[in-house]
Amino acid sequence: MWIALLYLCGLGLVMATGKEFDTANFYLYSPDSPDQTHRLHTNDSESVLASNFDASLPTKVIVHGWSVTYVEEPVSQLRTAYQARGQFNVIAVDWAVIAAMKYVEARPLVPGVGKDVAHFLSFLADEFSLDLSQVVMVAHSMGAHVAGFCGKELHKMGDGQQSLGYIVALDPALPLFRVPLDTARLSSSDADYVVAIHTNGLVKGQMTPMGHSDFYANGGTRQPGCGLDLNNSCAHARAVLLYAEAVQRVSRYTPYAQCSAYAQLLLLGGTCDGVAPESVALGDPLEIGRTEGIYSFKTQAESPYGQPF
Repeated sequence: MWIALLYLCGLGLVMATGKEFDTANFYLYSPDSPDQTHRLHTNDSESVLASNFDASLPTKVIVHGWSVTYVEEPVSQLRTAYQARGQFNVIAVDWAVIAAMKYVEARPLVPGVGKDVAHFLSFLADEFSLDLSQVVMVAHSMGAHVAGFCGKELHKMGDGQQSLGYIVALDPALPLFRVPLDTARLSSSDADYVVAIHTNGLVKGQMTPMGHSDFYANGGTRQPGCGLDLNNSCAHARAVLLYAEAVQRVSRYTPYAQCSAYAQLLLLGGTCDGVAPESVALGDPLEIGRTEGIYSFKTQAESPYGQPF
């Protein structure tokens, strides 16, 4: 065993050699180097000054899920979708050391990862004038709960006066997060505006509403084109693809239907029968605005999953 101790409070991991390292690392993709990363370090101004970080640009923070790293999906898909649209600071959160553990071992460490991310963003806000209210954090699966705990920690650090702007939760993980307490998982109070996209509800993903706006694709549980999908990986990952195509304006998913309540969504088998306002859309929340509610929509079985713009 090369890991000697796990700090559940999020202070980091200490290896058997005595060397301490963070539970999360941060890599910047800038417009000047879209395919190359520059590693940023919390409380290390030199690492930021040596990079191309530009606080005047919109900042997108992408958090991967369990069992993958920042160089794999979903970060690779999401960052390229944003880069195709314009100039952004795209910061990839890499918590691969913990994500590589068994699921039951990684689960209790998620709050600590979220705290590390919060302290990093607070550092950028204090030292480089990053506007936290304009940060969009896009996170998949277990990473969606990392984003939630990041938001909780920012609230705590700022005595309720400091908030993360936006969280886009892509099929937030269900196993071991099926708890009623908002303090133990992602919740709508973790950012000024939280959007959740559900594609594998009741299996790998949450079915219950998690945000101010919740979107259920094709009923929110199984996805067309995924075949038998015995391990549900296809449906679980579909939320990433749908959002990436929306950001890149490859697909739009109208019409949307609106549910009056979660109970109605369940009663109607994952669909809604109300007519959603024309303003409802999937996409980066800074571009499409806020449309609170519970919505359902249908997609195609293969890419492009929606209608062309």
